[in-house]
Amino acid sequence: MPVWPFKKKEAETEEAPPENVSYQRSDANAGELLADNSHTESAGYQAAMALFSNAVPEKVSETKPEDFTWVAHSDGYHYKKNSNGSFQETPHVKDEKGNYSPFS
Repeated sequence: MPVWPFKKKEAETEEAPPENVSYQRSDANAGELLADNSHTESAGYQAAMALFSNAVPEKVSETKPEDFTWVAHSDGYHYKKNSNGSFQETPHVKDEKGNYSPFS
């Protein structure tokens, strides 16, 4: 019969379960609270959504032709440089006609 080299723990005494907590909300302002989406307009929220999900919010991905310029990189791809100086991460290839398409 094998010998267990460690001591057994003493049996712990059971505590009484905590009391139930019930929350109530007023139906009068619940609709207003649920309808308030002002937090989704902040740049911090949109950056967090882009970071933690694969889906990029539409407002972040929307660009107008005058909002970016094409920059040719030494790796052979072209990247969109936004008007604020940041780059979009998707590489593009340029065809013979001068059209850009995302590299896949």
